[in-house]
Amino acid sequence: MSRWVTMTMTMKMTIDSKCKRSAVPLRLPTGHQPAPGRVRGFTLVELLVALVLSLFLIGGLLLIVTSSRAASLEAERMSRLQENLRFASDYLVRDVRNAGFRDFSTLTFNQSRFIAEGFAQYGVVDGAVSQNMLVVRYAGRGACGRVFEGEDQLKVIENRYFVQFDAENEGHLICEGHEIFEDMQPDENPVQVRLASGLEEIEFQFLMPSGVPATNVCNFYEEALDTACSGVMMTLTFDGDPQRQIQLVAAFRNVILDWLYQ
Repeated sequence: MSRWVTMTMTMKMTIDSKCKRSAVPLRLPTGHQPAPGRVRGFTLVELLVALVLSLFLIGGLLLIVTSSRAASLEAERMSRLQENLRFASDYLVRDVRNAGFRDFSTLTFNQSRFIAEGFAQYGVVDGAVSQNMLVVRYAGRGACGRVFEGEDQLKVIENRYFVQFDAENEGHLICEGHEIFEDMQPDENPVQVRLASGLEEIEFQFLMPSGVPATNVCNFYEEALDTACSGVMMTLTFDGDPQRQIQLVAAFRNVILDWLYQ
């Protein structure tokens, strides 16, 4: 028994000794051994590729944000344009229809004649008659929608419509209202009301049943209705790219009624 144990131990020691002598340590090639204390990073090519991809992603995001912002601004501008157009067209047409109205029970003869001789006419801009300004006259209790305080009697009103530009070069449709005194002179402190913004130009053109009258002043003294001013066409041009235009037509109902009841 002891002899067998001794032989087993001797064989084990012999095998262990041979394994130790034949073992070869694992070594990496000299060019691939990492330096002590260093971690391998990205190469220059990898950094350039990552930079290019990042630029593409950032550019795409900026393009999306810019497009969204431009669409939002355009929608806001269109909303404001529609609101201005709706208010301006409603007020302008309604006021122009009053041109030529006279109340013989309250106005003097001279006041009634003053309205009749030029109830609608082109205004004077830079010293010359221009179709970019419209002047309408009628009997009313206020100018440009502003009611005279403490006065209930009808007065001669002269409203002037034109486009005025501010310091930022934005055009505004202006109603300038004058009260005409008994000496037929306008007051020196007119009422100014801004009706709409964002306009480039407004142009007026008188109309009559037989065509376009070759006159700058409309009156009640035409010999026939066919040659009398029966209305006005108003062309409003709004700024923007592209520019937008709208045409409005208002009839001088007092002129038509005056001819019908003659």
